[in-house]
Amino acid sequence: MTRRITSVTGISLWVGLIILMASAQAIAADEKFFNNLPEGWKVQKSVKVPKEQTRAISRKLGGIISKLSNNYLSVHGQSLQVNIVHCRTEKSAQKIYEAMLQGHSGIADYVLRDKNTVIEFVCRDINLVKQAHQIFKGTNVKPQSVAQKRISRKMFRNLPPGWQVKKSFIVPSEQADAVGSKLGARIKRLSNTILSVHGQRLRVNIIEGVTQQDAEKIYKAVLETHYGFVASTFKSGTSVLEFSCDDINLAIKAAWELGLKSRPDKVQYRISFDAAPIKAADFMSWNKLFTLFLELEQSPNDEEIKSQIAELSKRFTFGSEIKLRTCDNAKAKNSYRFKPAVTKTKVMKQGEITRYVFDSLPRKLLLPYVSIEATVMTNKDAFTPVNRKAVDELLQPTKFWPVDDPNIRALARKITAGCKNDEDKVKAILRWLAPNENIEFGGPVTGSRYGVKKVMEQGYGQCWDFSDCFVTFCRASGIPSRQVAGWLYGVSGHVWAEVLFEGKGWQQVDPTGGELVQCGIYHIPYLTSEDGSMSILYLSMPKIEVLSP
Repeated sequence: MTRRITSVTGISLWVGLIILMASAQAIAADEKFFNNLPEGWKVQKSVKVPKEQTRAISRKLGGIISKLSNNYLSVHGQSLQVNIVHCRTEKSAQKIYEAMLQGHSGIADYVLRDKNTVIEFVCRDINLVKQAHQIFKGTNVKPQSVAQKRISRKMFRNLPPGWQVKKSFIVPSEQADAVGSKLGARIKRLSNTILSVHGQRLRVNIIEGVTQQDAEKIYKAVLETHYGFVASTFKSGTSVLEFSCDDINLAIKAAWELGLKSRPDKVQYRISFDAAPIKAADFMSWNKLFTLFLELEQSPNDEEIKSQIAELSKRFTFGSEIKLRTCDNAKAKNSYRFKPAVTKTKVMKQGEITRYVFDSLPRKLLLPYVSIEATVMTNKDAFTPVNRKAVDELLQPTKFWPVDDPNIRALARKITAGCKNDEDKVKAILRWLAPNENIEFGGPVTGSRYGVKKVMEQGYGQCWDFSDCFVTFCRASGIPSRQVAGWLYGVSGHVWAEVLFEGKGWQQVDPTGGELVQCGIYHIPYLTSEDGSMSILYLSMPKIEVLSP
């Protein structure tokens, strides 16, 4: 079996960072790595990458590299490139290891790390890479399988909001022994824990080996069942942890939340989906129509589903333009690609929203649609510095936000009584909206948008409803605010909000979680509305990829 592989430090993956052989200096091969090569393995050439190029690669990979060499081996006539990266710190080595691993689709055979050194193998033949992996493990460079946190069931004691242990049990010893026989190692203890993560099921298996050698065998065997994707398997001491779920994004998020990997300060995502441009909509039918298109993907010849889509579509007015969140600030910059291509763009709201216009859109069951690929950067504080002024339009009532309603204004005054500034008012409104305090989260319609007044009357709603209420209360309290929508990483589509602190910038907040859920790296925003309108309807489930770290 062969697959095309490109080097993480080569031009195929990192444009502009090509290592020019003409400018590289010939050096002696790193002796400790190549002293005891098997018969038929020979170093043909070893070059040191110049400092300027090393610095450029350091910036691209996110870690500080002190020395980088490219070593070209002949293995029984086959070519194998071995890149050896020496880093200044173990933290830099970890960042570079993860960046390289991502460049190889998460397949662990291509990258090794120990302390400050990372080795990358580049070859078209995966079998040769696996051989090299085994050989170079003997040079004190081992697979990066060590978790940062001790693996035990104690890690489930302080779970984030929305995470809950549904079941946890120790597997009987006879069954554990049978699993050990299958994995080729002795198992001391095996536990299964079932978590609910915002309604999604995540199974966490903790396997404790008798010795570290047993744990290493277990780790390798379990990793192989996950096709080498290290995001699903971790090892620390004699224990191995395995995530089992339908969504690899949930496993990545769980590793951060359970302390198995350091949670990054910022994350760049790629989100791909099909969407229909809409001018007007019955928003109580918005999620239902999206769900029908998902059902149609599973049953493309189901005439009943097609009939329901045709009937429900009558409640929408479709168009040829969409509005997406944009910002020139590098801390929260979004970029987009479209198919078909855009024919006209208009920058709005000082560059914070952009309108994209299309001609001759393709159709799904008579609905016009565009394929969107969004690249979104999130940061841990969910704050975007801007020079936007607190203009009146950010305080005005709209069709969706009855800011001028006397009862709404009276309630807003009551909620914010005694607050000294806008920051205190925002916190007070979030506390009032805390789930099940004054408004219950739920209701018979998934993805509902009842309208603020009806939510106040009935006392329940979902994320879109909480967001509408928050923006309405903020504007009624004199706080510039607007709505934000996108995806909650590892969970589902979501609607939240942000407030403008004049002279500082936009601060995202999640009204659905009250003060319990802080916006951060998991809130992926690509839709912003200052009047409550929504310009798209999903026609496919968004595909989400982590691009960095």
